[in-house]
Amino acid sequence: MYAVKGVTEKHPSVLPAVTMARQLIQTFDSWSVDKSDRFGLGFFPLLNLGDGGDTGLVRSDSLVRFSGFSSVAYNAKGIWWYCWSNGAW
Repeated sequence: MYAVKGVTEKHPSVLPAVTMARQLIQTFDSWSVDKSDRFGLGFFPLLNLGDGGDTGLVRSDSLVRFSGFSSVAYNAKGIWWYCWSNGAW
């Protein structure tokens, strides 16, 4: 669930922030309809902070906050932040 991404060597440009936020909300909406509501599964989104690897490094504090707050708005039972490897511990 890496709708919010940073710049990488393979992808030297990123989508506009509004587009990434919209894609993230669509992913959350799809999860809540298809899996959480349908199968009674808890919603634990895996969000990208980036580490400079395949998903880039998210340099926007507002996009990071948007990811977390929108997870809460979609009734997340917990939040996992993707930030491992490439020394980003």
